[in-house]
Amino acid sequence: MGQTWRGRAADAAALGVIGLMACGLFVRLASFPGLHGDEAWIGLYADRLLHQGMFSPHEMNTYTGPLYGFLIEGVFSRTGPGVWGLRLPGAVLNIVAWLLLWRTSRRVGGPAAGLVWAVLAAGSAIVFLKSRLAWEVYALQPLLLAGAVAAACSALGGGGRAASLALFTASLLGVQNHFIFMSVPLALAASAAALYARGGREPWLGFLQLALVNLLPCALLFLVKPLLSEASWPVLKLPALAVFWAAPLGALLLDGLRERWAAALARLFSGPGAQSLGAWAVGAFVALVAGLLWLHWVAL
Repeated sequence: MGQTWRGRAADAAALGVIGLMACGLFVRLASFPGLHGDEAWIGLYADRLLHQGMFSPHEMNTYTGPLYGFLIEGVFSRTGPGVWGLRLPGAVLNIVAWLLLWRTSRRVGGPAAGLVWAVLAAGSAIVFLKSRLAWEVYALQPLLLAGAVAAACSALGGGGRAASLALFTASLLGVQNHFIFMSVPLALAASAAALYARGGREPWLGFLQLALVNLLPCALLFLVKPLLSEASWPVLKLPALAVFWAAPLGALLLDGLRERWAAALARLFSGPGAQSLGAWAVGAFVALVAGLLWLHWVAL
């Protein structure tokens, strides 16, 4: 009884915190912070979509996609162009992302974990301020990230094919929206590999296979999308969109063949070169982090 009461109290407190965050998100949404140039550009892009349709597979550049522009276009078609309409979809979607992440935290770690997540999110200026901006990476990526995390946790807990399909779809949409999301399927695959290498048993082998299958369509999109141009898009539009939307289903079919390559993958982690491979991976990761730190230091 005591645990149930504490759990309900933690849930109520967490939802209260998220509710306060949501209310604060709409205060002076159209004026604070000031309109950024990238936000204005997305507004102009959405207006162009409204009049020309999907004229390109890219948004501002080849590593961004038109998905958020289409959401803005839908709002502009009803309210007319303006900063409020420009930022409204992102604000609403971020609230949904907060609720989904709270629910996932609660499911994995219990009501106390959900409350801790809500408090940490409320105390983050980045979470609160950036959630107001109409950039595809702030307005749409948090929901796609929350969906990918929730689906991965559900799949690990035996969520079945529905959870796998949700993971494949969220990851592919995230990479399409902005290539920075490629870090999510990469991190998921690396984490699954590390967990399996450490544990060497189920459910980590199946989770590693799921993560590798999830990485495949994302990597293909990452490689192919920059090759598409606005000039070639009228010819390639229908087949490209058909392949894009069919990719999660194709990944689901491949995921259903896990048993055919599970043994080969397991041998890769148990063979004589497994330890040297692990040492090489650690060294490559350290080199990558050092390179990124150096690049940022130069930029400063």
